[in-house]
Amino acid sequence: MGAFTQRWLEQGRQEGIRQGVQQGILQGRESGREEGIQLGEERGRQEGIQLGAERTQRRILAKLLVSRFGPLDTVTEQRLQQASLEQMDRWTDQALTAQRLDEVFRLQ
Repeated sequence: MGAFTQRWLEQGRQEGIRQGVQQGILQGRESGREEGIQLGEERGRQEGIQLGAERTQRRILAKLLVSRFGPLDTVTEQRLQQASLEQMDRWTDQALTAQRLDEVFRLQ
């Protein structure tokens, strides 16, 4: 094989490698983008479920407190708005046996 042919083959090989790398990068980006979209959608669904659960728990707790202790003051309403799901769950349990509203929010 002559020098010209070897150079020509080497250039073709290099060009093929370059195109293969470029195509691999593009495929990797597309795959990563698709995976990111799927993860984002799943995270959005989970956060939506969490927000729905918190909203429901907050509404149930507020109804329970109002039925047991009467209208809620502003401080209590703010406390409910800022509470985590775990706090509201604990307060709901405590509201079932508390004699006064302030007993619901006492730390155990």
